[in-house]
Amino acid sequence: MRQFTVVENLGVLSCSNDCTVKLWGFDGTLLQQASGHSGFIFCNTVLPTGEWITGSDDKTAKIWRNGEPVDNLDHTNTVWDIKANNMGDIITAGADCGIRVFTKEETRLASVEERKTYVEECEASNVTDTSNPAGIDTANLPSVEEIPFVQGVKEGEIKVFNNNGVPEAFSWHVEGAFWERIGEVVDGPEGQGNSQSGSGGSSNFYPGGRFLPAGTYEYVFKVDTGDGFERQLPFNSH
Repeated sequence: MRQFTVVENLGVLSCSNDCTVKLWGFDGTLLQQASGHSGFIFCNTVLPTGEWITGSDDKTAKIWRNGEPVDNLDHTNTVWDIKANNMGDIITAGADCGIRVFTKEETRLASVEERKTYVEECEASNVTDTSNPAGIDTANLPSVEEIPFVQGVKEGEIKVFNNNGVPEAFSWHVEGAFWERIGEVVDGPEGQGNSQSGSGGSSNFYPGGRFLPAGTYEYVFKVDTGDGFERQLPFNSH
C-alpha cells in the first residue's frame, strides 16, 4: 500500500503498486476495487465533490466517480502527490519537480499559450515512453512470456527480458526459484572497460547495492525501478 485517505462515512481509500484503487470498510472489509491506471499508483485523495483522484507512474492524475475513471489530468512524469484546496482546485506534485494547479474556474486558467505548451510537453513525454532508450536489440532477448521456463544459475543472477519491445531486468532468487523484476532498462551500458574515472578506476565500476556486490563489471546499465528514480545495474555477459 502506497497511501490511504479516509472517505467520510464510508471507509478508507488505498492505492498501491498493483495499479488498483481499493475502498475498505472501517472494519477492514474490501468494499470496492477499481482499475484504470497502467502504472504504480502513488497517491490519492478525495475531492470536495466526493470524487476520488489518484496519481500514478503512468504520468496521469485520474479522477474517479462511483469507482469508475471519468477524467485524466496528463503530466510529463510520475505524479507523486495530490491535494485539493478549499476552492476545489487540484494540486499535484511530480517527479519532474513541478507543482501544478488545475482548476475549472475560467478566470483563473493559465493563458492559452501556456496550456498549449503544456499539452505539447505531455505529448512529447509519452512519445519518449514508446521508444527503447537503452538502444538494446530486444529481438535477441527472451520474452517475458518465457520467464516461467527459464531457470537461473545462482542467487542474484541478472537477466534482461523483452516485454513487448521494452527491455526489463530481472534478478534470480534461488529460494523459491523465481525471477524478481527490477525495472525497465532505460539507458545503455556505461563504460566498455577502457574508460577511466575516479571511482573504482573505470566508468563501469559499480558501488554495490541490493542485488550485486561492488566491483568492476563489463557493463553498467541504468534501470527505472518504477519509483521515479533511476538506479545502476551491473552486468557481465559471462
